[in-house]
Amino acid sequence: MVGKTHVVVGVATYTVISGFNPIGIIISAVASKLPDIDYRFWHRGCIHSPLFLAILYFLVRQFCPEIVMPLLIGFLSHLILDSLSPMGIPWLWPFYPKRIGISLIPTGSIGD
Repeated sequence: MVGKTHVVVGVATYTVISGFNPIGIIISAVASKLPDIDYRFWHRGCIHSPLFLAILYFLVRQFCPEIVMPLLIGFLSHLILDSLSPMGIPWLWPFYPKRIGISLIPTGSIGD
């Protein structure tokens, strides 16, 4: 998926679930791009895993609990969208590092 798709889906999902909240929308937009910080190194590696999301959740919950919901929604929407591409993501990392995807929407296609 491309960045704008991640942002649109993350923000739309957050808005449907939580209602209109400008700060939450900004946080969900940023969180929907967050997994791609590994782009230059090991793209779709450990940062694209639910384990990383769980660690991030516990850290954020401790220090800034008011942003947990938009963060989770934005980040998780990114993982789900990337799972729909042929490349997939490592859902079971570190136990099973291979990427799992269902090849529903090829990156760069009209569906992206």
